[in-house]
Amino acid sequence: MPACVRIQGLGLLAALFSFSFLVATCFSAPTCQPPSTIQFKLSNCTLLSPDGSKDVYSWGIQMTVSGAGDICAAPSTVVNSTVLATSGLCDDDQLLDANRVNMTRSQCLSRRGGLVDMSKLTIGDTAGLVDLNKGWADLAGFLDGAALATLQLDQDAVSMTELLATRGQLLTQSHLGLAAAAPLLQTLKDTGKIGARSWGLNSGSQSYLSPRSGSLVLGGYDGASRDGGWYDFPVKSQLDGKRYCPLQVEITSMTATVSNSTKALPPRSIVGISDTLNVCIEPYDNLFRIPDERWSRFNDLIEDFTGKSLDPVRIAPTDYDNELYNLEPGTVYPAEFGNFNITLRIIIANGLTVEIPSHEFQRPLRGLDKAGKPTVDTSKNELQIYHYSPGEPQDSPVFGKAFLSQLYLYVDYEAMVFHLAKQNLDVSTPLPVSNVTCDDSSDNGGLSPTAKGLIGVGAVLGLVLFLLVLLGYCFYKQVWRPSRRNHRGAPPSVQPPTPEPSAGGVPGGPGGIPLVAVAGSSPRVQHPEDVSPPHTDGEDEPDHHDPRHPAGHGSPKMEPIISGPKPPAASGTDRYNEL
Repeated sequence: MPACVRIQGLGLLAALFSFSFLVATCFSAPTCQPPSTIQFKLSNCTLLSPDGSKDVYSWGIQMTVSGAGDICAAPSTVVNSTVLATSGLCDDDQLLDANRVNMTRSQCLSRRGGLVDMSKLTIGDTAGLVDLNKGWADLAGFLDGAALATLQLDQDAVSMTELLATRGQLLTQSHLGLAAAAPLLQTLKDTGKIGARSWGLNSGSQSYLSPRSGSLVLGGYDGASRDGGWYDFPVKSQLDGKRYCPLQVEITSMTATVSNSTKALPPRSIVGISDTLNVCIEPYDNLFRIPDERWSRFNDLIEDFTGKSLDPVRIAPTDYDNELYNLEPGTVYPAEFGNFNITLRIIIANGLTVEIPSHEFQRPLRGLDKAGKPTVDTSKNELQIYHYSPGEPQDSPVFGKAFLSQLYLYVDYEAMVFHLAKQNLDVSTPLPVSNVTCDDSSDNGGLSPTAKGLIGVGAVLGLVLFLLVLLGYCFYKQVWRPSRRNHRGAPPSVQPPTPEPSAGGVPGGPGGIPLVAVAGSSPRVQHPEDVSPPHTDGEDEPDHHDPRHPAGHGSPKMEPIISGPKPPAASGTDRYNEL
């Protein structure tokens, strides 16, 4: 096998091995992994009371305050700080609520979503917390206290300063603070537990007919809960100069439709393009909270359908006849008032349209019995709407979980925007998605897809270049160089005829010229002018043309006997043997 072919084969094998190594190195390198997210289930909670003697029933996110007890907290943008309900909230002097309703201690425990034991917390300083939680300070008129506590969040734990609620009736249950400057989000990001100050909420549903659990994702959103594209809104601060609220939208249209199995009225405008309504989206609240003037339009619609006004028959929380405790009273009326269903159609300024079905807006009266267990009173119905008068605390429109039951909410404080999308109501398994991408591989210790692509292209180009150089070398050795030698006149190869023996039995040549035998060949005639010095392999041989025997005439080339010293021997073997 020619040497160049052997070299080419070995070079090709080496090139293929190098190429395979580069590709394997490229694609087996650590891939950038998106930062982690933290996911919670939003659903019914069943806890033990602080003394372990009874069950506590609530709805929200169940979590543990290390060493101090379990709580069921609600996601909230009312506050930045997380607010913990403490054991003092269910002391005897705290059982009369803001509606002048006396609770049992069991009802109080379930209403608050469990209590933490203050004696097991490290009490801290409230310095700076008033400015951080102006909405709460304005609403309550005071801050009770603070403590350094560790929250167990799913499989992660985070330690930070929490607000403590020890008295008052404004706190329904513990708040998981998720406003724009939430220490929880910043701490989780700083410790690498999430990649960004963001969160996504599927509020689920507390409907009587179609209840379903929800979810909260910190550091991203739930890709399975979204059905359709995002609608984007800027994060703000105060709503109409009153309530602190980062999530605000402008309602350009809100219509209500009343119907039953036999008749229906045309949709009635509650909010129109000429009198739009700026509202706060607050996941801590359940109800639609609207001004008195907007409520009057609802009441007129109901009266047109039933022939009677709802206002005179409304039932106040103090007038419930079965000692049921209503956690967040809406508009309660007797079930015999009339058979009707109300649906809402809401349009937001950027075109997002939301349909609120009747089972989310109406339901039988639900609350806590004397033992603190959930119960339903089917003799009364409740509209998920509350109307306020000017001058009430933080008298601003609020759309709560009844509104969010049809929408998925995703908040990104890094970009100071929030997004709404139609909610996938059939989601069974959440799919948490981090909103931090892998574009910068240096931050994650791996190769980005772009870097991998460039390495692969470089490896291919390197292989092609190597093979081209190898082919060029073989072309030079096998084709170009021999062609150059022949062009300069290399002597033709002539096979001499077999000489006849001389008279003496020794081969001889014509004219008495002696013959010599060259090792490994027949004797040849040797002429003095044919002698040439030996040459080295690889050098061009000089042209030798005997004028007496022109090339191409079949005459043998003879080598004469030379007197004197022998010519130099070829490597290791005598080139001439005299006869």
